[in-house]
Amino acid sequence: MGGKGSGRRRKPTPILKLQGQYRSDRHGDRADAELSTGSPVKPDGLPPFASAMWDHVVKAVHSDLLAEADTACLEGMAHWYSVWRSNITSVDASELRTAAAAWDRFAALTIRFGMSPVDRTKIKLQAKDNKPRDPMEELLG
Repeated sequence: MGGKGSGRRRKPTPILKLQGQYRSDRHGDRADAELSTGSPVKPDGLPPFASAMWDHVVKAVHSDLLAEADTACLEGMAHWYSVWRSNITSVDASELRTAAAAWDRFAALTIRFGMSPVDRTKIKLQAKDNKPRDPMEELLG
């Protein structure tokens, strides 16, 4: 469970499908299934520690759970792991605070773009005919 007032985190649609818990009447309007396409693209030129972390995560996480949209988050995570590994014994505190603040801002913005499997569960699809849903019409209909 999350912090005060928050409920249980949604399971990504691919996890629901893998576990046999997917229901189209309950989960059919989620966009995460459509956004969960492709595979993350490993960037060229990752530092050695970052490259090793990328390979580890992509291999360890079920392939249905990662998508091309996860590329930036995975790259950022791999870079931060590399910074940590490279500086574990000697880190300038002010630089670390600046870097941590920058990462926090980046991570907060990634939620708006559905850049993780859990974030994508929060995106709802509009009706297939692309007409906005009218709640009153649905009540009266």
